[in-house]
Amino acid sequence: MFRVRLLPGYVFQEFSKTFILAFLTVIIVLFVGFGYKQVTVQKGLDFVSVFSLFPFLMAKAMPYALPFGMVCACTLAYGRLAGDNEIDAMRTSGVHLHYVITPVLAFGLLASAVTYAANDLLSPMLGKQGEYVQDRVLRTLVRRFSSLGSPTYSWEAKVDNRNRKIHLYVDDIEGDELRGVVVYITENGRIAQTIMAESGRFRYDKKGDKRWLTVVIRSGTMKLIPPDHPARINIAPALVGGNRETYLPYDLSGKLGEGVISDPAYRSTAQNQEEVRKLRHKIKERRAQAAAGILSPGEAKRKIGNYTKDLNETLIEIYGRLALATSCFFLALVAVPLSIVIKRGHTIVAFLVGLILVIVYMVTFLVGSKFLGMDGYVHPGLAVWAPNGLLLIAGAWLMLRVFRA
Repeated sequence: MFRVRLLPGYVFQEFSKTFILAFLTVIIVLFVGFGYKQVTVQKGLDFVSVFSLFPFLMAKAMPYALPFGMVCACTLAYGRLAGDNEIDAMRTSGVHLHYVITPVLAFGLLASAVTYAANDLLSPMLGKQGEYVQDRVLRTLVRRFSSLGSPTYSWEAKVDNRNRKIHLYVDDIEGDELRGVVVYITENGRIAQTIMAESGRFRYDKKGDKRWLTVVIRSGTMKLIPPDHPARINIAPALVGGNRETYLPYDLSGKLGEGVISDPAYRSTAQNQEEVRKLRHKIKERRAQAAAGILSPGEAKRKIGNYTKDLNETLIEIYGRLALATSCFFLALVAVPLSIVIKRGHTIVAFLVGLILVIVYMVTFLVGSKFLGMDGYVHPGLAVWAPNGLLLIAGAWLMLRVFRA
């Protein structure tokens, strides 16, 4: 009996070593790959600034790192036990497999709780901190226009369903004051507008949930170039600015990792539930206004469509937060018996099957949440919980097969 009691500890020790290694590997890969490439290379941050965002990125990575670590640990640990015939030895000795399976499933429940807490509690808090950090970083970027060679920086935006790039060239910069400003806007790869000014300044504003970077130019000229003009010749320069200031605002919400407050991913579940209540009330109001003739059918359809999309996005975050968290348990429910069934000499095969299992789950989850649920083809709850339901069915079938063996 004493040896039987030691078995769970022995198996869990094998499991935990692999789990910690796999979890840290995923965190490092996501941090270096996503954090460094997306933030440092594309947005001009130094590595110190990236490290200041590490807690924020880690909170976002945990819902993906924990399930991956769980599957890797289950397939490698139980695959080795099955490959070395230790599982068969336990059965021959009269030891029921629940002694070695239950601890890992219990850990899966614990990992699910930790993942949910990271999503529901840490993300809003760290998201707020990330907002402050990126506000500071953005101001630093503004002062980097006067780099070596040709000082330049550009943002990409979609305006009126057209792909546009806004490029800014600055000869000199002192604080927020600019000298020798050239702004040109390209549309579908062709220059559509140029603006030149002797001086200008940057202004950074927050309006509600949105952030704006405004280029204020003085004594400048603006040249419009028809996108379909074969030679793209500058025509009819028009004076802008003069003794007045011309404002060129650019909405940064959703760019540079912004939009923290308005993104459901950075609100707690309670806040998202309140947002759902508000959106449903707005949809009900617009339908009543359309029925009363206050809104035209086209306008009502447009507004209801926008509110419905926001509603689906918020519901997907509420349901998906719990579904993604509990995937740690459901993946373990499949990975443990799957590794035992594959058996001896095929530990690597079990690992590859487990890796494919995680990838298929994540792809199915993203397709369900980002497309089917977001566009209203199926209910958001069904869209995000369907993969977990399939895992539950597969795990129950595999468990029965293992226990009956």
